[in-house]
Amino acid sequence: MPLDYRLHGFPMKLTIEMKARAEKAHELDQTLHALLPAIRSEKGCRACRICRDLENSGIFFLEVDWDARASLEQFLQSLRGGALLGAIDLLGESARAKVGNDVWEGMETLKKIRKPEKNMGRGRAGVSPGLPALKKSKPK
Repeated sequence: MPLDYRLHGFPMKLTIEMKARAEKAHELDQTLHALLPAIRSEKGCRACRICRDLENSGIFFLEVDWDARASLEQFLQSLRGGALLGAIDLLGESARAKVGNDVWEGMETLKKIRKPEKNMGRGRAGVSPGLPALKKSKPK
């Protein structure tokens, strides 16, 4: 029976390849470098680096080594994870991701981790346990 990596906390690598939109390569580079300290300070982050393709300066790679998949998932569900995915959407023409030694996949994979299906171990209707529910204001 294979081991469940979620239970055993095996190290996990996230690799994101991004192609910058036309004339946005410098802005994407600056944004990624600005996010590095925040990513490195996340619980479970072992290492984080940005690489740039020498033959095509508009292609970037972000590699983050996590102590376990749970740490990667917590990051993606955080505000910082949302900022990273938002920057990629805004400044990137295309992107793909690889989690662990899996094959390259579209960014939808990371977005699914960011927003798990409703009622899948996250409390009521996809609300994270421990976070207060938003109060609805009564119409006047």
